[in-house]
Amino acid sequence: MHLDEVASDHLPILIDVEGEREIDIKWGRNFRFESFWAKEEESSAIVSKAWEQAGVDSLEESLKKCENELTKWSAEKFGEIPKRIAQIHREIKELKTRRRNPDWRSKKRDLEVELQDLLYKNEQRWKQRSRMEWLREGEKNTKAFHAKATERRRKNTIRKLKDEGGRLHRGQEEVTECLTTYYGDLFESKIDGVGWSVINAVERKVTEEMNQRLMRPFTADEIQTALFQMGATKAPGDDGFPPLFFQKNWNVLAPKVTAELTNFLQEGSFPESLNKTLIALIPKVKNPVSPKDYRPISLCTVLYKIFSKTIANRLKGILDNLICESQSAFVPGRSIVDNVIAAFECFFTMKKKTKGEKGYLALKLDMAKAYDRVEWGFLERIMRKLGFDEKWIKLIMSCVSSVSYAVLVNGHKSHFFKPGRGLRQGDPLSPCLFLLCSERLSAIVNKYEKEGKIHGIKISNRAPVISHLLFADDCVLFSRANINEARRLKEILKLYESESGQLVNFTKSEIYYSSNIKEDKRRDLCADMGIREVDKLAKYLGLPTMIGRSKKVVFQRLQERFRSKLTNWKSRYFSDAGKEILIKSIAQAQATYAMSVFRIPEGIIEDLHKLMANYWWGQKRSERRIHWKRWEKLCKRKEEGGMGFRDLRIFNKAMLAK
Repeated sequence: MHLDEVASDHLPILIDVEGEREIDIKWGRNFRFESFWAKEEESSAIVSKAWEQAGVDSLEESLKKCENELTKWSAEKFGEIPKRIAQIHREIKELKTRRRNPDWRSKKRDLEVELQDLLYKNEQRWKQRSRMEWLREGEKNTKAFHAKATERRRKNTIRKLKDEGGRLHRGQEEVTECLTTYYGDLFESKIDGVGWSVINAVERKVTEEMNQRLMRPFTADEIQTALFQMGATKAPGDDGFPPLFFQKNWNVLAPKVTAELTNFLQEGSFPESLNKTLIALIPKVKNPVSPKDYRPISLCTVLYKIFSKTIANRLKGILDNLICESQSAFVPGRSIVDNVIAAFECFFTMKKKTKGEKGYLALKLDMAKAYDRVEWGFLERIMRKLGFDEKWIKLIMSCVSSVSYAVLVNGHKSHFFKPGRGLRQGDPLSPCLFLLCSERLSAIVNKYEKEGKIHGIKISNRAPVISHLLFADDCVLFSRANINEARRLKEILKLYESESGQLVNFTKSEIYYSSNIKEDKRRDLCADMGIREVDKLAKYLGLPTMIGRSKKVVFQRLQERFRSKLTNWKSRYFSDAGKEILIKSIAQAQATYAMSVFRIPEGIIEDLHKLMANYWWGQKRSERRIHWKRWEKLCKRKEEGGMGFRDLRIFNKAMLAK
C-alpha cells in the first residue's frame, strides 16, 4: 500500500513481508473428567456422596451434581499442578542450601513424594489430551504427551474457512457460523419419500426366532458388558464423562443407571436430553480450507453409547444371516482380507484377459459422506422390509432420531440443532445400520444380475460370479464392458441415490478395463458414464490391486509409512520403555495388514528392520550411533536376552499361513 507523502512528492510503498497474520484463537475450556482422578480414593467418595444427594433426580441432573462436586474438589486439592511442581522444585533446591537439622531429611522426603505424585498426575493429564492410547503407564513420558497434545491442538485449530460459495470466514464466530450452516444443510433430509418401488428387491430375512432373540427383556449384565467393552479413556461426550468414570464408579452408579437404561430399552425410546452429541472435526488433508476437508466424528455421551452398544451387541448376533457375502465389514466372522484377496484375483484376471470380444470393467465408487447422507425414512423402510419387529424398529429409530448436534470449534460448542438424516460416526450402532442400508444396493445389483441385465466376472470356470464387492461404503462393481451394461450400472446407482440419500462422486470414481478392450471403446464408455479411466486402480482397501515385476516399487509406500511414524516421534521425548512400546504397538503394526495378504520383498523387510534398529538406538540421519546388539538378537524373547521385537520375515510367513 502507498503511504502519505512526507517532505517529498514521492509516495513511499509499505510492503508486508510477513504475509497474512494468523488470527489469535483462544481454545474453550469445558469440564472433563481427568483420568488421574480415578486413582484418588477421595474422588470415589465424592462421586458416591454426590450421587446419593441427587436421590431420585434424573441421570442428567445426577451427573451434573457429580461434575460440580468434582470440579470444586479438584480445584482445592490440586490447584494448578504445573505451578505446584515448579514451587516444589524451588523448595527442594532451597532446602539443599540450608544447614541440615533433624527435620531436614524428613521434609525433603515429603517434598519428593509429593513431587512424584504430581509428576504422575501431570503425565496422565497430558496423556489424556495427547490421545496416545497405545502408550501404557510406566516410565515418565510427559514431554512426549505434551508435544503430541500441543501438535494436536495446533493441527486442529481452525482460524478461517471458505464456505461452498467461496466466501472466506475468519475468526471464531464466523468459522462457527460457517460450520453450523454447512452441517445443518448436510443433515437436512432431501428426500420426500416417494418412489420406493425398487426396495421390493430386498427380501425378508429376519425370522420369527430372530425377532424373539432381539426382543427378549434386556438384562443388567448386557448393560454392564456394553460399558466395559469401551476403551476407558475414549473421548467423552457433551457431559465430559468418559467411560473410565462409569467403570471406576460402577458399584455406585450401577443400580440407577441400569434401572433407567433398562426402562428406556423396554419402552423403546431414549431421551433427547441424554442424546446431545458434539461434532469434532478431524482434518482429512494437510491444509484444510473448507468444511468438506474435515471428517466429522460424533462424540456421544457414555450413557447413550451404553444404550446403543447394548442394542448393537444383540443385532450383531444375527447380522451374518442378513448381510450378503459381498459385504465383509463389521460382520462377525468376516474379514477385510476376504475382499482384498477376491478383488486382487478379479483385477489379475482382467489384466491377463487379452483375447476375445467380451471384456470386463471394474467401477470403483467414491461415496460422498456416506454415513451423513443416510435418510432415516429409508432406514426404517429397509428394516421393515427385512422383517424386523415393529418394536425393534421403534427402538432403533429412537436412537437415530433423538439426537441433537453442536459443532465443536476450537474447544467451543456451537448452539445445538436437530438433524433430519444421517448416522453418527462414533455411535456403536451406526456400522450395523449402515450395513442394513447397503444391503439394499446388493439386492438391486443381484436382481439386475439375475434378470441378465448385467454380468459379473468369473476368475475361473468353477469360481462363483462376482458382480460387486462391498466394505462398508467402499464399493467395486463388475460388469461386461459394453454400453448396455455400463448404463445399467449407472441406472442402479441413480436408483440407490434417489432412495437412500447417498451421493456417488462420479468425478472421483474410477473405471478399469480388461486388457482386451480397445481404446476407442474405452473412451466411449468413459464419456457415456462420466467417469475417468485408470491404467490400474491404485489401491483397494489400502492395498495395491496389482503386483508388477518390481515388488519393491509397489511396497515402497509401506516403507514410507514406517519411516513417517518413527521420524515423527522424536526419540528424545521418550523413555526406553516408551520407544519399545512405540515400535511394538505402532511401527510393527503398520505391516500387519499387508503381510496378511502379500509376501513382502526381502529388501523391504531389511529396510524396515534398519529403520526400527536406528530408532531404538537413537540414530538420526546426520549421525551414526553404535548398535550394541544385532536386530536378530533384539527379536529374541526378553528371557533370552532380547527385547521381544518381531522378526518381520517370520511374522510375514505366519500371517500368510493363517
